[in-house]
Amino acid sequence: MRRAIRARDKHCRFPGCRRPARFCDIDHTIAFQVGGRTVYANLGCLCRMHHQVKQLPGWHLEQDHGRFVWTAPNGIRFIVHPPGDGDDEDDHPDFARPSESDEIPF
Repeated sequence: MRRAIRARDKHCRFPGCRRPARFCDIDHTIAFQVGGRTVYANLGCLCRMHHQVKQLPGWHLEQDHGRFVWTAPNGIRFIVHPPGDGDDEDDHPDFARPSESDEIPF
């Protein structure tokens, strides 16, 4: 499973980070301690620094079929799509402003 996840992610899945997957932690999107399963769809590559950022107050991560949706403490969402099979020059996160229904922590 580790090889498949690293092959899918290619690098850290935090917006803009390109640390190669072989140097990243394989992290549970939904924490194991709260019922997150150790399955392909709940795992992803995060470098050590961004693995720690994910656990800071106000940060939230969701994953849907390899698409990572990060929500920052200010409510801005970053959508990081799975890298392509070629080089990842087009692999830039989409930025989504919070909607009226999104709760902004500040």
